[in-house]
Amino acid sequence: MKKITKRNHSINQWKESSLYLSKAICRQLLKTLYIFPVKNNRILYEAYSGKGYVCNPKYIYECINQKFPGKFEMIWVFEQPDSIFDGKVCIKRNLIQYCYLMLTSKVIITNMGFNAFLPFRKKQLKFNTWHGGGAYKRMGLDMPCSKTEQRKTIQNGKETDLILSTNKKFSRCFSHAYRIPIRKMWEIGMPRNDLLLSDHSSKKDKVFQMLKLNKNQKLAIYAPTFRGDFSNANPLQITLNSKKCLDSLNQRFGGEWILGIRMHHAYHTQRNSILETIDLSEYSDMQELLLAADALITDYSSCMWDFSLTGKPCFIYATDSEEYKNSRNFYIPMSYWPFPIANNNDELVQNIINYNEKSYDKKVKKHHKQLGICETGHASELVTDLIYDYCFKNISKDKLIKKNN
Repeated sequence: MKKITKRNHSINQWKESSLYLSKAICRQLLKTLYIFPVKNNRILYEAYSGKGYVCNPKYIYECINQKFPGKFEMIWVFEQPDSIFDGKVCIKRNLIQYCYLMLTSKVIITNMGFNAFLPFRKKQLKFNTWHGGGAYKRMGLDMPCSKTEQRKTIQNGKETDLILSTNKKFSRCFSHAYRIPIRKMWEIGMPRNDLLLSDHSSKKDKVFQMLKLNKNQKLAIYAPTFRGDFSNANPLQITLNSKKCLDSLNQRFGGEWILGIRMHHAYHTQRNSILETIDLSEYSDMQELLLAADALITDYSSCMWDFSLTGKPCFIYATDSEEYKNSRNFYIPMSYWPFPIANNNDELVQNIINYNEKSYDKKVKKHHKQLGICETGHASELVTDLIYDYCFKNISKDKLIKKNN
């Protein structure tokens, strides 16, 4: 048995080394595209490796469109570009056209990092908005990963010019996890959270209309995160008792409650199977759902940070916390989170029934202060102005980074 395990380990190492070598060769070959100049007004956007028109890149795109209409050539990367909206230039991921546009765009905006095989150029501004706030789940080199993943992570860090940060604790954690100098962390919050820090009641009405809910109903969202590797997530066992949950929400807060389940996009093939709930997984914009929701239930998802900005109640339902801790671990122990934590359905029910608004509000504010909150509510506009300055005022990257620190 030990011999078989050792042999399999050797085979996996060989495969990883071969893959890394092939990407290193690819990087050199792609440098032939340097014959094409970088276009000063071209911006390329990619969210979740081409999964959709979502997250921070979406909000930056819309702000630029509104503030500087027609000033930029803007391109989106998608896995399936034919299925996306009209009126926007879309390309398919990982084709030669993708490589060409990646290497000729003045600004590249992503929420997950950069392809390790692409030899980016010095005059390009590589902007990683990231896709999670707070400082909860471990990331990058701070969690178990293969040698190939380590190399990719380090290369990713080297290619990054600016990172958006929601708080000072996140800045320190991300800097260490991706081996990125702390000066590259821009502490202005996430563009997608601007929505949660101002009055957008019309957006809530839009969500309710799309979900066919009436204004008198109240919406609770259950949004668990993925397990295992993002690219190959372990199946999620949903054990939440919807009836008990709804009964406790009705008892504590009154009104008619609706429970919706939002599966993580890593589970694109797994859908909600719980009775008495609605499936929110196909709704593209999570922030609009959070804006419309009256309560959130999650486990280890960073959406808890986003939702905490609204002041509305968030509850943790984590039946596998020890297992998750052993496999990935946290930057902040769960016991320090301000949200009521339940390990089973009965505990969740009690946490909802015993919810104290004043106590919760005090804990959340203390949590924000301890982490060093940096949310401004104007992140989209700040990023937009920075991009404009870089593209049209010939400000160097070093000056931009110094200016923002």
